Amino acid sequence: MKKIALGLVLVLMICITSGCSSISSTISDIADSGSLEKYNAYIEFNNFITGWLDLNINGYFENLGYEDEVTIPENVTGAYVTPVIDMHFEKIRGVIEYTDKKPEYNKVDESIKSLAPKIIEIMNTMNEIDKYYRTDKGYEKDNFAKGQELHKKFLAQCVEYYKEREKFFEVFGELTTEQGLKDAETLSSSGKYIKYNTLKILIKSQKLEEYLIDNEIDDSNILDLDIVYYKPKYEEIKEDIQLFKIYIDKEDYIEKEELSAFSERLKENILSIEKSLDELLNILETQNTDVKAEGKVVTGDLAVIHYLHRNIDNTVDIYNTMN
Repeated sequence: MKKIALGLVLVLMICITSGCSSISSTISDIADSGSLEKYNAYIEFNNFITGWLDLNINGYFENLGYEDEVTIPENVTGAYVTPVIDMHFEKIRGVIEYTDKKPEYNKVDESIKSLAPKIIEIMNTMNEIDKYYRTDKGYEKDNFAKGQELHKKFLAQCVEYYKEREKFFEVFGELTTEQGLKDAETLSSSGKYIKYNTLKILIKSQKLEEYLIDNEIDDSNILDLDIVYYKPKYEEIKEDIQLFKIYIDKEDYIEKEELSAFSERLKENILSIEKSLDELLNILETQNTDVKAEGKVVTGDLAVIHYLHRNIDNTVDIYNTMN
C-alpha cells in the first residue's frame, strides 16, 4: 500500500458561512435552495478526511509498515493512532444523514454513502489499535499476535477506503469547482477584484495540481511534465496574477474587500506561487534541473513542485480565513 497523499483535492471554503457578506447574492441563492447547511457539512467532511483522518492513517503505516506483515518497531511507543472520540463518529453519521436531504448532489451523495461507512469501520479499528498498543499494551503478552491481525485488518480497510476516497474527491471536486466559478462571477460583478483574481488563481492552480498528481509527476521526475500542456496553463495563471497585482496594492480595494488584516500575507503567497510557476517553466524550457526552489532545498533534492504545492496550500488557507 502506498502512502495516502494528503490534500489530493484542496477544497476552497468559498464563503459558506451565513455571516459572510462578500458574496451575499451567492449565499442567498444557496440559502434559498436549502443547501447551505448541507454544503457546509460536506466541506467539513472533506477537510476531516484530508486532515485528521489521513494524518492518522499515514502516521500508523509510517511507523508499522505498508506491507502485509506488521513491522515491529525497536521501541514501541503505543502512540500510533489518535483515539477516536464520539464527536468524530457523530460527525460522520451526521454526514450520512445529509445524503438524503435536499438539495440533491446526486454523485456526491452516493459517493458519501459508500465512503462514510468505511471511515466508521476504520475509526473503530483505530480504537482497537490504540487500546492494544497504548492502553492494554497487549503486545507484551502475545508477542504482537493480535497486532498482526489488527494490521492486516486495518490495511485491508484502508485500501478500500482509498478507492472510495478517490471517487469522492473526483465528484466533490466537480461540485466545489462549479460553486467556485459561480462565486468568482459574483465577486467580479461586485467589483471585488482582489478576491476575484485570487479565486481564479487558486481554481486554475488546483487544476494544475490535479494534473500533476494524476500523472504522478513530482520533483523526482519533473521533466516528464509536458511543456506543451504546462505553458498554456502557466500563461493563464500568470495573466490572473498580473491582474491581482494591479489591485492588491490599492488601499481603496483593500478597504472595500475588508482585507487589511490579510493583504500582505495574501500578496506574499500569491507571489510565491508565481515564483514556483516561473521556476517550473524555466526547468522545462532549459531541461535543466539544477535549480533550488525559492533558494531552498528539501533534503538536498529538487523542490520546485514541493514548494508549488505548499504555496498553493498556504494561499487556500488564507483565502478560507479571510472569507
